Order: sequence, then structure tokens, then C-alpha cells
Amino acid sequence: MKMISWIIGCAIQITLIRFDSLKCLIVFSNWVFLKSQNFISQNPSSWNWLYEALLIGNQDMVRANPLMQSFLILGIYHLIVVSGSHVVNVHHWTRRFTIFLPQSLTHLIVTIVLIAFTFANRLQASCVRAVIHLGLGKLFKISSLAQADLQFLTTCVCLLLSPQWVESLSFQLSSAASLGLCIAASLQIQNSFKRRCMQSLLCTLVMTPLLYSIQPCLSWLIIPTNILAAPVFEFILLPLSFLNVVCPLLRPILEPVLEILFNLTRFLSEFENPVLCFEERNLKTWGFIYVSIVYFLWRLLLPSLTRYLFWKSQRQKHN
Repeated sequence: MKMISWIIGCAIQITLIRFDSLKCLIVFSNWVFLKSQNFISQNPSSWNWLYEALLIGNQDMVRANPLMQSFLILGIYHLIVVSGSHVVNVHHWTRRFTIFLPQSLTHLIVTIVLIAFTFANRLQASCVRAVIHLGLGKLFKISSLAQADLQFLTTCVCLLLSPQWVESLSFQLSSAASLGLCIAASLQIQNSFKRRCMQSLLCTLVMTPLLYSIQPCLSWLIIPTNILAAPVFEFILLPLSFLNVVCPLLRPILEPVLEILFNLTRFLSEFENPVLCFEERNLKTWGFIYVSIVYFLWRLLLPSLTRYLFWKSQRQKHN
């Protein structure tokens, strides 16, 4: 029976690698993307490039925009590139706005919104990875100590669906950031503020080496700015972009806030002091190898962490 299961598994894997299983959906996703792009561009604005980048993953005008130079210096360019964090934040905001509805209806609306967001982003690797991760998390109740296992499983499933994603920087960043968050969750920190800081710190530490693909030098500003930028992105940048698109009448009020944020990043980038430089900028598949190494190292350390958490809980009971 094990041999038959192994043969069937190999056959499925070879089939998925030979035929890109997402090709049949690409045409529809491109149509959704074009419709979304037309909806955004029907109200001209100097910030439309940002709305398209954040909401539908259009990066055509991002790298050439001079406003993005400070984001590259500070190591927060990944906030503009659609990634798993965008999907998670869309998930959180949808749940907040539907909290008064029955739970079954809330789940339905959240599912529809996430699928629509993923199609509007042309089935980008990081979006699909985040949706699959959320779906598997709902199907299987996994403890916080095993969240990294689920994350790595999700990454492998995505690469089976579309092997070309192994060269996608957004997919690599999304996988690394998720792994950092899962490792932070395994620490079981009770204090909400300390937990948030640890999540941002580990997420940044795991993800930072991948930034060499787009930036030859890393500044000391990367870690503190990423810790501060995560809540700013979740509660200001993404919601304001959405509101400016669906309600253009608010733009005269909300777009000055965006100008303040970008001016602040430009001011902070002036304190740049590169501390680590690396000449190789053509890194492609090494990102997945790096994430895999971090995961397996974490698995080696996990038994020690489990024993420590058990000892800590017993000590608290005795006290």
C-alpha cells in the first residue's frame, strides 16, 4: 500500500510540474486585473501607481518612481509589492467589517473577497500561497509550535502547483516572512506588545537576506523601520488606498496623509549607513533554499524550546 501511495504521489507531482495547473485560470485573472485597473484609473490621480501596486499588484510604475528609492534604502519595499501580508490584512479588515454578521456568512464573504483579491492580482505567487496557507489552517487545527510546519508545507504545495514560482521574489519574501511569524508564534509570548515586537523582529530577520536580490547593500535602518512600518501599513497605507479608490471624494482629505508618510520615509532614508554589502544581484532560486535551511534549523531547535516552555509552565504552577 505504501508503494502504491508513493507511486501515485510521484505521478501527481510529475503531472503538476509538467502542466502548469494554474494556466487555465490565467486568462480569467488577467480579465479581472484589467477591469480593476480600469476602475482605478477612471479617476486620475498622481497616486494611482500606488493604488494599483497595493491593490492589484501592478508593479509597472513602481521601481521607476523616485518616491520608492527611500523604501529600497529602508528595506520596506516589500510593503508595496503584493505579498502574503496584503492577503492577511485584507482578511483581517474583511472580518472586522463583517463581525456583526452570522459566522457562516462572514466566512463566505471573507472567502469571496480573498478569491477576488487573488484574481485581481493575476494569481501572483505570494497571494496564492497566503490563501492556501489560510485554507489549510482552517482545515487542520495546528498548535502554535507546529505553525512553521504548516507554512513550509504550504510553500511546497505552491511549488508543486507552479514550479516557476521558485524564482519569484515576492513568493520568497512571503515565505520567509510567514516563517518568521510562525517562529515568533511558537515562542508563546503572553504580553501582546512584546509578542508584536517579536513577530516584527523575527519576520524582518528571516526576510532581510532576501533583499540582496534587489538591493546590493543593507542599512542598519532595516530592522527598526520594518518593526514600525508593519502597523503603519496595516492601519494606514492599505486602508487609505482602498478608500481613495472606492470613494474618490475622500482623496483631497486622505492623499495628503500619504504624502506625509512618503516624506517621512524620505527623511529617514537620509540617515542611511550601509553596513553589509554583497555584489551578487542575480540571485533567483537561492531564496527557497535559504527558507528551507531556516525551517530545518528551527525544527532542530524546536524540541529544546518545547522542553523550555514545559519547564516554564511547571515553574509558574509551583509559584
